[in-house]
Amino acid sequence: HEALPVLDVDAATWWEEDALPFRAAVEADVPMVMLGHLAVPGWDELPASLSPESVRVLREELGFTGVVVSDDLGMGALANWTPFEIVDLAVAAGNDLLLFVVTNVEPEALVNHLAARVESGEVPAERVAASVGRLLRMQLAVRR
Repeated sequence: HEALPVLDVDAATWWEEDALPFRAAVEADVPMVMLGHLAVPGWDELPASLSPESVRVLREELGFTGVVVSDDLGMGALANWTPFEIVDLAVAAGNDLLLFVVTNVEPEALVNHLAARVESGEVPAERVAASVGRLLRMQLAVRR
């Protein structure tokens, strides 16, 4: 939890070996997938949890339509960024639900930061609405 593990494989190996649990999850119609904090140098400079490429592969190539949830964004593996930068990166990557278990910033400050970015147009309201829609669909499906 304090260091960023590295998954240093080429794309073919990833698709052959590491994609299997994600494919199975999509086929099983799981409502939520968590992206962990690990570096995949062949995809992005950012950890998978903050990587637009990771979310793109999950959604576009694997066909996942459910909720993408981050691992705890307060873990030491992400210590190179401030909590505010982490929120910005996680939202930009396409995470729908952000977990922040440990942070040196009040949660309300992080919420206010994101709300201000939406109000200013830096984060499109449609982006947030899409995440809210996925969260509501998941909640309704779980209640059935």
